[in-house]
Amino acid sequence: MGVFRGWRMPIRPLRLLAATIVSILLLIAAGRLDLPVDEAAPAAMSIEAVSAAGDSAGRAGAANPIAPAGLAVPDAQSEAVPAQSAVASAHGAVASAHSATSGINAFTNSAVLGESFARLEETFDGSVGIAIAPVGGGRVLSYGDWSTGDAWSTMKVPIAVAAVRATDGGIDADITAAITVSDNDAARRLWDGLAGTMSSVATIQALLTETGDTTPMAEQYAQQGDDSFGGLTWSLVDQVEFTARFPCLAGGARVIAEMRQLTEEHRWGLAADGAAAKGGWGPDAYGNYLVRQLGIVTTPTGRAAVTMAALPASGEFEDATAMLTAMAAWLSANRADLPSGRCVSVSR
Repeated sequence: MGVFRGWRMPIRPLRLLAATIVSILLLIAAGRLDLPVDEAAPAAMSIEAVSAAGDSAGRAGAANPIAPAGLAVPDAQSEAVPAQSAVASAHGAVASAHSATSGINAFTNSAVLGESFARLEETFDGSVGIAIAPVGGGRVLSYGDWSTGDAWSTMKVPIAVAAVRATDGGIDADITAAITVSDNDAARRLWDGLAGTMSSVATIQALLTETGDTTPMAEQYAQQGDDSFGGLTWSLVDQVEFTARFPCLAGGARVIAEMRQLTEEHRWGLAADGAAAKGGWGPDAYGNYLVRQLGIVTTPTGRAAVTMAALPASGEFEDATAMLTAMAAWLSANRADLPSGRCVSVSR
């Protein structure tokens, strides 16, 4: 034993080891170190811009708003964020216990992306909004002058996810119909199958809360005085919190598979080139159509959750879907710059 008396390990190697460990931990916390995941990212999404969409939405003559020069190399000196061009959601700070964000673009240059979207927005005759977040959860980017309104049939996605999680089977046909053709009767059966009116909304509320979405859905439902769910208010930012995390929940993959199989008449916006998506639409008291869509976009480093909406000055459904298709083309052109992530694990 005496041979070890008075021996001391050199201080410098200890310091180097400690510094290395701290650096690795900081990289992981910042999302800069790509962690192993239990799923492979699918092939990159490509959505072609539709020229007819530009004509119907009054975008003729725009100077290439989709792919601005230099966007792929963000300006490191740019710190000012235009008004309404970027929102770091407070909800994004609440990480899901079953998911995490990875990928080099988890903290993209939001100001540059916002300026790009602003140029696209100027070509529209009407109001639009979009929110983007990495799958798995994280910082939310929000652009445009439209931010919240009726959920319409986008609410069928949480209903379908909740139904898959709450039942042992026998609902496949209704899941398919509710998502791929937006069948209202099928969605109603799924809703009712969640065990009654208030029990159904309580189940949906619990699901939204689990994903970090703070929408007071149960409170809204109790106040509206009827049993419809499409008229519930759902902001784009809250909705993207749900969209970013439901793929990491049991039942999420089943619903996403149906979102990739929309029928031809529903293939606008994100679905124009087969991306997983679900739309919702309806008129206001004056007959003007609001059209919304949520979906999952594949990027070179993972997946991004997207929610968007269009309310054209014409009030026409076709003009609204054309605007969403143009926004989807903008996303495709800039997908390398979108905040992206992956599910680290899937909850039960």
